[in-house]
Amino acid sequence: MARNSPSMPRSRTFVATLHPLAARFNFEPHLSDVTLASILTGNTCAPISLSDFEKYLTFVEYSVENLQFLVWFQVSSMI
Repeated sequence: MARNSPSMPRSRTFVATLHPLAARFNFEPHLSDVTLASILTGNTCAPISLSDFEKYLTFVEYSVENLQFLVWFQVSSMI
């Protein structure tokens, strides 16, 4: 059949939108609520856990020594 055949229905384009009521029930915390203290204490899960943060600093920022010193200092001050 031809593309503009009268027997074929015309395609419609729909745009996905979030209903305003559904946005009110979004209980997931935003990344802006995550602090370095919560990562260091282990209160976060993957993909923003302490080990993930350490891998990021190792392979992306190349500055994992600062984090290792901070963790060492926290542990040594507990003793």
